[in-house]
Amino acid sequence: MIKKEVFSRGDIKRNLRLPKSYTTDLAEFMGILTGDGYMNHYRKYDYNIDITGNKLSDSEFIEKHVFTLAKKLFNVRGCIIRRNDQNTIYIRIRSRAIFYYLKKIGFRTGYKRRISIPVWIQKDKKFMIYFVRGLFDTDGCLSLKNRNGKIYPVVSISSKSDLLLKKVQGFIKTNGIPSCLTKNTSTNPRYKKPIIGFKLEVNGFKNCSDWILLIKSNNKRNLSKFKKASIKWEEGDLNSVV
Repeated sequence: MIKKEVFSRGDIKRNLRLPKSYTTDLAEFMGILTGDGYMNHYRKYDYNIDITGNKLSDSEFIEKHVFTLAKKLFNVRGCIIRRNDQNTIYIRIRSRAIFYYLKKIGFRTGYKRRISIPVWIQKDKKFMIYFVRGLFDTDGCLSLKNRNGKIYPVVSISSKSDLLLKKVQGFIKTNGIPSCLTKNTSTNPRYKKPIIGFKLEVNGFKNCSDWILLIKSNNKRNLSKFKKASIKWEEGDLNSVV
């Protein structure tokens, strides 16, 4: 799929490998990249793939799950970096071969305004499940809201790409999970134009339960929230709404 000439000396020295076929692990990695990933090259030999997270809530997910997934797929050890000036943790993979491989299988570099889901993932239900799982574990969350005195769980995914979320919405709809897609506009003094974003929401205990049963999660942040939602829903304890 990728010519041997694309491998840098560093790639060869590390015995880097590329997947020979599409797999659920690769689909999940693409979902993670789509959610909180970014890749670009700035100089002739500087090819970076970064995946970021919250230093408080996503450290275990980045350090263990994403690190292990990258090692399994590419036989590389990503570098874990914690920003002292920000509440951010990220894993960085430097590789020319991986960079061009990910581009070839459908991940866009640069701005994510119109990013979507690669066709090879859309054609396979299992690949879609793993892709959405990766997206949910990075750009999604489960929250508990107090609506008219009742706890109301909401699964949501935010993105700058309505095209991406429409694809996800269509997929979960075919699996019996209703959702709503909204457009949000905000302002930031650093930018001249308004910032446009989109949010996909799955509302209610039954629909959120169906989501978790179908998509699942590899991020304990989401799993612990769902466990809390289930318990508090049964108890009706409004003091623990988060």
